[in-house]
Amino acid sequence: MSAERRAPVQDPPRGPLHGYRELRRIPGFWRIFSVGMASKLPNSMVELSLLLLVSRTYSYGVAGLAVAFLAVGQGVTAPLRGRLADRHSPRTVLLCCLAGYLVATALVVLAVSRQHSVAVVLTASAALGAASPPVAP
Repeated sequence: MSAERRAPVQDPPRGPLHGYRELRRIPGFWRIFSVGMASKLPNSMVELSLLLLVSRTYSYGVAGLAVAFLAVGQGVTAPLRGRLADRHSPRTVLLCCLAGYLVATALVVLAVSRQHSVAVVLTASAALGAASPPVAP
């Protein structure tokens, strides 16, 4: 009897995207991926939308101030929102922030459409930034 030699089994060649393909097999990946994509796509357009919305009724200077107030509202409250998400249920914090964000968005739209004073528009813009949900990659 002759012993047959078998060639060693080799793994298929790994390409540069192999690690990313492996991520798909991790339980819960698609849920986290979906939430991440849904939360980041519109966020980049908020500032531009606010600028265009406010500049239709007010000057570009006021529109720029509204965007600045939005950024300040986000920056000042970001550490607090992050700590709340770490200490409490992220679901609860995200839902509360979402509720505040929707209310603040409605306030900005109403303030601009009814041509309220600049102070009201800027305050509503700051509230919009302060209530933005703490989602990031």
